[in-house]
Amino acid sequence: MSHATNNPSSNKKDAARMGPNASRGAGGAGSRGMGQSANDDTRRAGPGTGSTAGGARTQKVCDVMTRDVRIVAPDQTLREAATMMADADVGSLPVGENDRLIGMITDRDIVLRAVADGRHPDTAVRDVMTDRIQYCRDDETVDEVARHMAELGVRRLPVIDRDKRLVGIVALSNIAQCPDTAAKEEFLGSVAAPH
Repeated sequence: MSHATNNPSSNKKDAARMGPNASRGAGGAGSRGMGQSANDDTRRAGPGTGSTAGGARTQKVCDVMTRDVRIVAPDQTLREAATMMADADVGSLPVGENDRLIGMITDRDIVLRAVADGRHPDTAVRDVMTDRIQYCRDDETVDEVARHMAELGVRRLPVIDRDKRLVGIVALSNIAQCPDTAAKEEFLGSVAAPH
């Protein structure tokens, strides 16, 4: 299942840590990796069993996720964030500050909260980002995460490990390439439906 947290930067025990698979953009601190944690009271689900009744291995999120994650700093501009998205051919970026994941910014956020509102391209990412973070764990099954993404109507989620470090992103394209996932058709149909 995916989990949610509201701006973990406000709670010291929820501090995110840098992990090995993330990188900051040109205006960021240049460190690689970032983690994220959730409030203890958020809904959490345990990891899947890892096998099916017939003994075949169930795919885990860590098997399909994208591991090379780029992170934008909240004080970077929307222009910089958009350039990072274009360079990486992605539609979203985690927003990190002081080794904590504090939000996400998507191409849709830039269009609806900035361009449509007449904001300047040099507007800070923090003014447009979403600070309610949905995420999943790397040891959850693809089916579990696909079902929850379908329920949420989201196309991508940050992936954290048991140490609450950001280790990847799982997206619609990752799920679509999975063979034999029970939730794949439901997920693809639900996120492709008009909002």
